[in-house]
Amino acid sequence: KKKKMVEEEVEYDLKREIKKGEELMKRLENGESSELVDDAIETLEKAWQVTQSLRVFDGRILSADDVADADLPCAFLQYYLSKAIDRKGTRDLKERLSNLERVELTARQFMTLVHRLGILEKEEEYCWEKLEDTEKSNPIIEREAAMALYERRQLIRERIQTLISRLKNGDDVERDLILLRLLEAAQDTLNNFKIRSREMTMLRARVSTNKGKETPAPARPADPNMAWLKAPHDGKGLRVIRVSTLDGQLQYNRDRIKRDVFTPDPRRLPTISIEEAGEAELKEALERQEREKQAEFTKKLPENDTRRTDQLLRDGDEDGNEDRYDAATKRDEEWDTWKEHHPRGSGNKGDHLF
Repeated sequence: KKKKMVEEEVEYDLKREIKKGEELMKRLENGESSELVDDAIETLEKAWQVTQSLRVFDGRILSADDVADADLPCAFLQYYLSKAIDRKGTRDLKERLSNLERVELTARQFMTLVHRLGILEKEEEYCWEKLEDTEKSNPIIEREAAMALYERRQLIRERIQTLISRLKNGDDVERDLILLRLLEAAQDTLNNFKIRSREMTMLRARVSTNKGKETPAPARPADPNMAWLKAPHDGKGLRVIRVSTLDGQLQYNRDRIKRDVFTPDPRRLPTISIEEAGEAELKEALERQEREKQAEFTKKLPENDTRRTDQLLRDGDEDGNEDRYDAATKRDEEWDTWKEHHPRGSGNKGDHLF
């Protein structure tokens, strides 16, 4: 009876540690402080040790059907652990390389587990087998596999959303949802293998190049003209965000950036309210519309019509428009009179215009 109570206590602690590890990873993915990384690694490592001591995934387990619903979340531990170790920032090349090698080992252990449990579907299993067979590596096959994984990722996300909706409606699909999320985690792990391999290759080359150059270079004297860079921030304008390329990914505080970038500048505050600006634009639009109507009406008046009699006849506007026709006749007579008095035209020097 005492042994049974101890096992129940260990099982309860395991569930609590898994839940804590998941929450820490969500906080890290949402951009919270990277100081949580060490806490997440410690929590996930402890949970995985307890999982191994309870032999949740020992040799007797042949597939996911042999795993109890309460034990299925334990399969996420190595996936979360690999993500947490990858987020561990450092400026030391050797330490970063060591972290990546540890990530690689943990990720492969996770993939081996989900493959043994039969969680991988046909496409993911094909990509995993190609990744394991390094001797027959082919860039074309790798590219096709990456494209297939991308398309599959969209499909799996849609299936997950469908199961979440069914779960909210009371359907008993929690186990199916866990299995599908394990498949999504496997897709993410497969996608990161190639990226991590390239970074490890670059780091190994740099570490081998830097051998024998361990003596640090003497520090350059401080430039007094650059002292303003280290001055405390006054809350105006942008701050300098220092990013280390050795951290594996860009880490930044989104809330601080939003606060700094979108702070209103007192020199550019609006002089009128939005309502006043809208009323001014409406008034201007109405006045412009009235001017256009007046111009259109004035253009149609007989005295403003510049057409000749032959143009009126051609347009069919001579009937019922005596005033318009008389004005056109008068313009024609004036034009004929002018031509009689100027048989050679107005000349081409243009001096009569000045």
